[in-house]
Amino acid sequence: METCYDYFDCTKIECMIQKNKKLKCWEVEDTLCDTHNNDLKLLQKLFESKKEYCELCFYYQTYNKE
Repeated sequence: METCYDYFDCTKIECMIQKNKKLKCWEVEDTLCDTHNNDLKLLQKLFESKKEYCELCFYYQTYNKE
């Protein structure tokens, strides 16, 4: 599975997923997610509130098949 930063060609090196490469982005707090939904560009501080935003993300929808 490719990483979210590869999927989106992201260059945000300060994003916490860059430091936790073994995890999926939806498993990491403090990611600098751009869900590529123009309404949602935010720093996701709280893990508990993150899921609703992740569900709108194209990467999450592609790789999180439950």
